[in-house]
Amino acid sequence: MRQYEIVVITSPMLNQTEDTEAWDSVKTFISGHDGTVVAEHSWGTRRLAYPIQKGQQKYLEGTYHLSRFETDVPFNQELENLLRLDERVLRSLIVSLSDAEALASLTDPNPGSADAPLGRRPSYQQRPNYNNRREDESSPATQSPAATEGATANPVTAESAAVVETEA
Repeated sequence: MRQYEIVVITSPMLNQTEDTEAWDSVKTFISGHDGTVVAEHSWGTRRLAYPIQKGQQKYLEGTYHLSRFETDVPFNQELENLLRLDERVLRSLIVSLSDAEALASLTDPNPGSADAPLGRRPSYQQRPNYNNRREDESSPATQSPAATEGATANPVTAESAAVVETEA
């Protein structure tokens, strides 16, 4: 069976029962097409990164729902059409999980226990070779002032001088 994840953002104007009905309609559609919902999470109402225009209304926040489901029958296009036409749904995203990702996330006893949070770069101290860095001896910053004293900012080579003379 193929595994999928779906994220649905519903309108924050819905009360608790309307929001639950909107989310249940998605789960009912999945189970009605020989799919099984493996896990589901409600992330609650969050501020959107940018305003979403749906109909005449502009939304600055939405209620997020995440679900993982599996199915043998590909019905993603039908599900996307259902979500696009539903006025209660602001945005949705369906992602197919590879078998390796699905197995790793199911067998990990402590999800989210990685050293660095997802989506962030590690601090400089956590990066490899942070303490073993050394300056390159050939760089001008490490040379003595006497060594760089005779150097010019734009050295002229014999080849570039010949090109300048022939153009004139």
